Amino acid sequence: VALVYGWQRGRLRRVQRENALRTQLAANLHDEVGSLLTRVTMQAELLQELQQGPPARLATLAADSRAAAATMRDVIWSVDSTADTLAALVERMRDYVLDTARATGRDLRFDDLALPPDLHHPLSTLVRQNLYLIFKEAVNNALKHAAPGSVIDVSITRPPALRLHVRSAGAPAPASSDGQGLRNMRRRAEALGAAFSAGPVAGGWEVAVLLG
Repeated sequence: VALVYGWQRGRLRRVQRENALRTQLAANLHDEVGSLLTRVTMQAELLQELQQGPPARLATLAADSRAAAATMRDVIWSVDSTADTLAALVERMRDYVLDTARATGRDLRFDDLALPPDLHHPLSTLVRQNLYLIFKEAVNNALKHAAPGSVIDVSITRPPALRLHVRSAGAPAPASSDGQGLRNMRRRAEALGAAFSAGPVAGGWEVAVLLG
């Protein structure tokens, strides 16, 4: 009994040290790299407004800076141990949908009304990261392959099982039925032991993940 107790205590201390390290890493990335990318983006947008340089290159610089800042935010979120909850996952998905709709002008909708009121359900880092990456890939595929002007619906439900659906209206392009994106999503779902499907549905195309 003493040996088991000592092993459990040692394991708990290792987990606590790892979580503290992840939280510190996320804070450092946010404070150092995140602030730097924000300054670069602001400078690029200012130069674009003043037209001090080739407009096309300034537009590309501003777009690349914004993309780099968004990627850094995803990296920070993925390593932050305080985000290992269903609430953090749902909030991050909602923000991504809103930001993407604003940037692209497309009609994206996020439905989390079927979720229980208390979302502080712990999720492992593996589950949180892979579900988010599946969600992002599905949304990006829908943007690329759905009929122009069509609505893209994202829904997440629980309980009893955690379900994610990304549906786009209109007939999908042939490329959306195959490719690296779908293989990556399927591989991530398999790593979680989740059921995964992607294919045509009535009036459109749907990606679905079911994590029991």
